[in-house]
Amino acid sequence: MLYTLYPGDYNKNIMRIWNQLSNAKNQAMALEYLLCSDIKPTISPSDKISGTGWHDAYIRRLNPPLKKPVQNDFIDSSFLSGMAVLCSFQSGDRNVPGYMMIRKADCTRLTDENHVPVKIHQLARAVSNLPYYLTNGNTPQGIYKVTGTDVSENKWIGPTTNIQMVMPFEDKNSFFGVESSERETYSNILGNKLTKFLPLYESYEAGKLGRTEIIAHGTTINPDFYQGQKYYPCTPSLGCLCAPELWKEDGSLSYSAQQQIIDALQENNLNPEWLVVAEIEDFNPPVMMLK
Repeated sequence: MLYTLYPGDYNKNIMRIWNQLSNAKNQAMALEYLLCSDIKPTISPSDKISGTGWHDAYIRRLNPPLKKPVQNDFIDSSFLSGMAVLCSFQSGDRNVPGYMMIRKADCTRLTDENHVPVKIHQLARAVSNLPYYLTNGNTPQGIYKVTGTDVSENKWIGPTTNIQMVMPFEDKNSFFGVESSERETYSNILGNKLTKFLPLYESYEAGKLGRTEIIAHGTTINPDFYQGQKYYPCTPSLGCLCAPELWKEDGSLSYSAQQQIIDALQENNLNPEWLVVAEIEDFNPPVMMLK
């Protein structure tokens, strides 16, 4: 709550108690709160966060890599050759909605009737805006295994078909296979070109720290709650990929980016096994045309 609604207001309070918090994860949340004001306390070996995966993730965020991949890197044949892939491209500013593109098994992009690559809006921002490695934080970059589709019973997600995914370590056999080295397997999935971009290992790191249950879904949350935000009329979630939807007063659907994704897959007989989330250098979202 403090991180989301009151950044900077409680710096003195947090500075006084952050290293007394009960566990490494809570200490990481406190350090991230302070980092919003560019305050970077010294971490001593006696602090609970020291030497943990949360510590490693926090330290990496102090010096983020400058170079990002570009869209064409994801149609390179070294990346999941012969497989269709859902590509969720995002800005480094998660307040800006990103977009889904679909790579076909022949490493070309799905296009519309005018031969223009299909781009469908998708938000990768959590309502907390916490970083990727913390529970209910922003969607981690990296690889996800697609396990099918479903219709949620969650009233905030709504009835539009969603895409089910698992992260590394959420279902180890499904993601890695039984007898392979986990890190090596993950690197092999990325391929020669993408493996050098360390942020694409975020889903691996977050999964190892216990993040689970990230899917790609629609939303019944009233976008009017977020008027004035950069991402309006998209609505943030708890860290999932959330495609904008608008609903009429009678409960019928008037616009659904999520349904556009599902329709594109069904109409083109595509059944992708993998999804990748990536902040890219040549980020270029489409104009949001609600209809």
